[in-house]
Amino acid sequence: MFYLLSTIFTMTIISPKKNKSFIARLTLLFSIPIIGGVVLLIMLYNGTVNAAHATAAQREELHALHEETAALKDKLFAFFDRDELERFARERNLVKETKPHYLKIGDQWEFASQF
Repeated sequence: MFYLLSTIFTMTIISPKKNKSFIARLTLLFSIPIIGGVVLLIMLYNGTVNAAHATAAQREELHALHEETAALKDKLFAFFDRDELERFARERNLVKETKPHYLKIGDQWEFASQF
């Protein structure tokens, strides 16, 4: 009867197997580099996306500069158009010289030009 009562009131203590501890350590050993690799890949992807956005912004800015340059070239070419130059000269009462006399510098620099 004592045996019967002792078996009824006896507590069973379940102890984990030693293999489970080994598997837990092995899992931890492999999960740390995997998690680190995932974090590294996320950082690299973020850097790539940021670089792509910066490149797109630079392209838009370059395109705007090309448009501005084209507009300035159009204005410059329009100003140096033959008809525009003649109108500019008439407005300021400028006369076209048929035989212009250019400024001549004396022979004082002829000696220096021989070197």
